[in-house]
Amino acid sequence: MGLNRGLASVLSDSITLKISARAKELKKQGVDVISFSAGEPDFPTPDFVKEAAREAIDDNFTRYTPAAGILPLREAAANYIGKSTGVKYSPEQVLVSSGAKQAIFNILVATLTPTDKVIIPRPYWVSYPEMVRIAGGKPVFWDINFFSSCDRLNLSQLEYLLDNGASVLILNSPNNPAGYVLTDEEVLSLARLLEKHNNITVISDEIYDRIIFDGRHHISIAKYLLDRTVVINGVSKSFSMTGWRIGFAAGPAEIISLAAKVQAHTASNPCSISQKAALAAITGPSDTVNTMRDAFGRRRDIAVSTLGEIEGMALTIPEGAFYLLPDVRAFLNKNAGNKKIATSFDLCEYLLDEALIACIPADAFGLPGFIRLSFATGEREIISGITRMKAALLRLE
Repeated sequence: MGLNRGLASVLSDSITLKISARAKELKKQGVDVISFSAGEPDFPTPDFVKEAAREAIDDNFTRYTPAAGILPLREAAANYIGKSTGVKYSPEQVLVSSGAKQAIFNILVATLTPTDKVIIPRPYWVSYPEMVRIAGGKPVFWDINFFSSCDRLNLSQLEYLLDNGASVLILNSPNNPAGYVLTDEEVLSLARLLEKHNNITVISDEIYDRIIFDGRHHISIAKYLLDRTVVINGVSKSFSMTGWRIGFAAGPAEIISLAAKVQAHTASNPCSISQKAALAAITGPSDTVNTMRDAFGRRRDIAVSTLGEIEGMALTIPEGAFYLLPDVRAFLNKNAGNKKIATSFDLCEYLLDEALIACIPADAFGLPGFIRLSFATGEREIISGITRMKAALLRLE
């Protein structure tokens, strides 16, 4: 008798975690692997944040908390997200979750009914479509022309999707994996289009809002569509706290209340100790955030310059986050010995085996023929890894 299969049977594996895990296993075996795969800073969590966690443990702050998070953290998160977006939130409009990913999932479950369509910009973060499917929705894709300097948003396609029954739109700026940052003009034009569609809820994933380069600044669509936008943020990227698992959702109180019910019946509440650490992070000094951002900017420049030496490789310069998304189609349909490199997944496997570098095929992000490289690693590793990549690519026939 076979096992019953649920929704999870239609989900794809996380290729990012799969390749990162293989790279880590090789490193454990003493193999000199350079990883461009992980979406997390390589900096330590700030000392004052770790001290806040130690104090929470010493104070026995180890019990259940309110499902939506402790009030001081919700108050601080309302202020933190308010400063980023330029709008005002009350604590009742904030949900603290076990990471930004859970915050997004809770909002999807709270807002979707079965078969509702959710518009996802492509290329997309790998988990968006899968979370939509788990929540019972249907992902539909809006192609961003991130490689183009004109009509980057492709608003005509978005308008078609809006006119054909979508109920939720996910935005992600600064973007993972493409690194673009929406401009003031783009956000305003997007808001004007969405104003015509009152039934659309916007989930705006702004987790990389503190990692922006070249004097650009972050602008949130919540500034224009406050009454139906849920902003997602957290401490994972800006404060190098990926393992602490604290994210925020801020938006209309009705949606936040429903999402809190989802959380109460699934996770109960975010980790009590991590909440205290997150509170220290978002109310403390910004020195470490600025230091990381500046380091990522230098690393980006080194990576772009070194990749530019590889003939046939094309890429745009990331405006934010810490990812590169080079076009590698010039290296496909070539041979590595007896093996044909037909896809970007094949190419990533080849680079891991041949050059001992780990990167992610952008098929996982809806963009075949590209790969994602994270420059959240040391400058020496970036130079060495891309040099290895160049040598391996030259060996393809």
